[in-house]
Amino acid sequence: MCQNGESNGMLKMTSKKPSAFRDRINEFYKTQGSLNVKDIEYEADLTSLLGLLALLRTWSSEKLDHIQPLDSLHNILCPTSSMTRETISKIYRSKLVNIDASNSPDSAFVENEDHSISWYIFLTALQPSLCTSDRVLDIQETIALLQGIIPNCLQPWQKSQLPDLMRTIAVEECVQYLQYILSEYGFDEPVGEKTKLIFDELLDSLPVSCIIPCIWSSAKSAAAFLQTPACKGRKHAFNTIQGKIRETASKRLSGELQNKPFVRSTSCGRSQISIELYSLLGFDGDVGFNERLADIEIPEAWKTEDEDNEYETGAKFTTHEKLVLEECGYYECSDSWFERPLTFLDREVVVRKVLTSPCYEVRVKDVSNLKDSIQIASAWMDDFTSVAIFIDAMEKSDDIIQLKQKTDANEEE
Repeated sequence: MCQNGESNGMLKMTSKKPSAFRDRINEFYKTQGSLNVKDIEYEADLTSLLGLLALLRTWSSEKLDHIQPLDSLHNILCPTSSMTRETISKIYRSKLVNIDASNSPDSAFVENEDHSISWYIFLTALQPSLCTSDRVLDIQETIALLQGIIPNCLQPWQKSQLPDLMRTIAVEECVQYLQYILSEYGFDEPVGEKTKLIFDELLDSLPVSCIIPCIWSSAKSAAAFLQTPACKGRKHAFNTIQGKIRETASKRLSGELQNKPFVRSTSCGRSQISIELYSLLGFDGDVGFNERLADIEIPEAWKTEDEDNEYETGAKFTTHEKLVLEECGYYECSDSWFERPLTFLDREVVVRKVLTSPCYEVRVKDVSNLKDSIQIASAWMDDFTSVAIFIDAMEKSDDIIQLKQKTDANEEE
């Protein structure tokens, strides 16, 4: 279970809940927050706004009175379930939507030991919660507002997130296909961060459509290797896939293999967030899949005038927030983030508070083959006074321990 009443799970509960449980659900979600439209420029990032627009266009009920649960349609919000969970969490935490308990089944909720109620992201109905000074906007009004905001009224910090979002979608599309083809060949091992970094690197040179054949041939090769005496087991065969993807991609780039793109598989459909993004960019086709990211021309409306002055828009930490962060050992890196360095388990990391993110991020730096730093954990907090507690908890967390094991293993390889 996640904090703030979210669950990452897709588990459906079949046991019938007593009516008293439904009463507790209704009471628990009776009072929820909302985001005033004038605060969008400070509180909602690009992924949240596009995700909300995709939700409203695709999952709105026939009566336009609520957003249906994600599992009510075959459409997918994001390429992978993990990205979908992260996007819905961002939308919810930015107060762009609320839980619609009345249109959600009892199976969408579970009562915790402390009697709080958690909700399953794929099973719960939602309500848009953008508001003016006197009322909450309905679905049609929210769609019209978002269409007016994106991209013309976005702040520079929001527009600057476009390249990262395009790349994230592309990486997750590679993961989506790899997960599909692995299941076809009987592998159930999870796709981890190391594989995502390989895809991220390959996307500098190839479009997703040309990475897909590398994934397919590598999975096929691993399945064949599994049947040979030289293979020591399923895990051994699975571990050959990453190297094979790199090798096949290199041969395609060198001309040793024909660099023929694949057509998107109907088994790995295009996500709604991709459709919304590239439609708003003015492209008709599946550009993010078929073209190399570096070759996609960003329209002028999405460009920031001066990256150096990106945050000089009034979107800055308040004096009080700065004081609290400094008291907790943070130092100001720019108007956009504060960092606090930490060293434990022989690994140097930083805890970063980014103005544009509701989370505190734990990032590891100076890992072999990483260009900058990578986020390995994050935590949502309602106020700045929780920073010290968060630091203490992260120093003991399994995320950090697992990270050290993974990065040490990578360096040994």
